Amino acid sequence: MTRVGLYFTHSLPLKDEVRYAKLAEEKGFDCVWQGQSRYHRDSIVPLTAYAAVTHRIKLGTGVTHALTRNVVALAVEFITLDELSEGRAILGISALWDPMAHEIGIDVRKRLQAVEEYVTTLKRLFKGESVSFEGDFVKLRGVMLARKPIGIPVYVGATGVMMVELAGRIADGIVLNYLISPEYTKECVEYAEKAANEAGKRLSEIDRPQLIACSLNKDWDAAISKLKPMIAEYLAKEPHIAKACGASKEVIEEVRRVVKSSPDNETGFKKAASLVEDSLVERIAAVGDAENCRRKVTEYIRSGCTCPLIYSVTDNVAEIVEGFSAF
Repeated sequence: MTRVGLYFTHSLPLKDEVRYAKLAEEKGFDCVWQGQSRYHRDSIVPLTAYAAVTHRIKLGTGVTHALTRNVVALAVEFITLDELSEGRAILGISALWDPMAHEIGIDVRKRLQAVEEYVTTLKRLFKGESVSFEGDFVKLRGVMLARKPIGIPVYVGATGVMMVELAGRIADGIVLNYLISPEYTKECVEYAEKAANEAGKRLSEIDRPQLIACSLNKDWDAAISKLKPMIAEYLAKEPHIAKACGASKEVIEEVRRVVKSSPDNETGFKKAASLVEDSLVERIAAVGDAENCRRKVTEYIRSGCTCPLIYSVTDNVAEIVEGFSAF
């Protein structure tokens, strides 16, 4: 069986996510990841709930944000999760983007440096070292965790080329984003391999799970339509994905205009959905019946993804788990 995982953000009740995490384990899934969504849901607390009802499946943050937690506080949270899960925790981390970072008072002009400082010190802390470090974002003076974890790999969430290269150089893995094409995934993997080689590593040492948005529905038009508001949201609010997904500059600008002129974001996303072309949806997501969805996910695997993380935009998660259980 090909490695496959589930990915959650905030679209489902948390109790349902717990139930689906347990089902995924029963069906042989490799992992379940929880997103740190904007103002909706934390990434670490749900993993604690999943850990309590599962025994084998790996548990990852996809991703938590550097600078929103002190690095030692984050390390302690993860050694606690490591203890509860008996070594199944994966720390996925990256940096916030504007406009959200600006909204909550975080300066992200040095995003790469912030992530590098966090990843470097977290890995040393998890090895049981006494760490002294004087950076712009991390300052430690002889800090050693009281408990060495069973093992916590550190992954970097990456969409842009420079973050991909950083991940290839210093991290145990890269969490590749959704709403990008398999062709873009292939380019990212090539950049990661080059950076890994320059750091004296092989690409095979860098795990490469990837979020993949999935709209499973035998009704093709309904499946396509379900994804469009989500894509409009990311075009409007997440410039790194807007840049990477392949949408035209004109579409991106018009989506942002519609959202900005709407009374609230949700209304704006729904209005702007009509601007998202069917061809874009098909290029950057898994859409349609189970066979079509599996075929699209296979494209990402062939492009270098080592573990597809299926994010359901519909509420038929159990059907998706079943559809990918023998993938």
